[in-house]
Amino acid sequence: MQLRLNTTIRLRSYLFLFIAAPLSMTSAVEEMQDMEMAADGMSAAPHAQAGVTQQELALFEAAQLVMKNHCYNCHGATKQKGDLRLDQEVAATTGGESGVPSIVPGDAHASYVVERMLLPREDEDAMPPESKTAVTEAGIQAIVAWIEAGAVWPDMHALRKRISTYVEIDDPETEAIIDAIDSVGGKAEYNSWDDPRIRVDLSFTDEGKLNEALAELSKFGDQLIWLDVSGLDLPSSFYADLGQYTNLQRLHLDRTKVSDADLAQLVGLKQLVYLNLYGTQITDAGLVHLKQIQSLEKVFLGGSKVSSTAAKQLARSKEELVVVHR
Repeated sequence: MQLRLNTTIRLRSYLFLFIAAPLSMTSAVEEMQDMEMAADGMSAAPHAQAGVTQQELALFEAAQLVMKNHCYNCHGATKQKGDLRLDQEVAATTGGESGVPSIVPGDAHASYVVERMLLPREDEDAMPPESKTAVTEAGIQAIVAWIEAGAVWPDMHALRKRISTYVEIDDPETEAIIDAIDSVGGKAEYNSWDDPRIRVDLSFTDEGKLNEALAELSKFGDQLIWLDVSGLDLPSSFYADLGQYTNLQRLHLDRTKVSDADLAQLVGLKQLVYLNLYGTQITDAGLVHLKQIQSLEKVFLGGSKVSSTAAKQLARSKEELVVVHR
């Protein structure tokens, strides 16, 4: 109870700063942006309007920088601990498995993400956990300011089109590949508003256009971190080419014809944390390859030919590995 009381007192001090001294809060946000950008090696993106005011955009950018550096590794596009994702508006305002909204627009006091950040470092519920770098005072101020101002999320597509000098996003070659994949029914997009890494979903590729889509996909190389090819009749060359995607973190192969032998091509993917093999013909023999992927954290084997015994053995082979087999 005392810990929660102290958390409430700290939050009230942030709210007082935001309400009673908006100019100093703006300065704090700008100062925090400079520190976070310097630490992240980023150049400041120019303020641009895309259905929001410059102040709303500045608050959003500042809050996003904090969450990118402290939250997205565990609650972003490639990993969602506790089923919580904070890099998308709907997911962040809905909450994870707890059902408690992480961000409540206009109410930092009710926002779970703020409560967890304000907990003492030794508290088991503190976020980031004690083993990670704590959010700075300026960083918490930035998130509180953004939430209290309504937690406005700009239209990212419109924003990218307007920020023409942001070379990390507006790379003509990458944009051309994205457009080519979109033209054959696939979907390719940047990982987030300021992250040039790529996520691709080819599961709805137009009939007869798969080879064309895969040819374009290969151009991403180590820029690709997320790939969904579920339900597709993939050529054997697809698996042989997987090794070029050295930064791939999430791979959906569910309902494909992937074989036990094909899984050997995944061993070289040192960043792979998520693998979906639901509804495939994978057997116990294929799991020997998965045991060699040290980065793997979650595997779906439901509807496959893998036995319950083998699935349990795979789960025990690595302490943090979650195997879903049902």
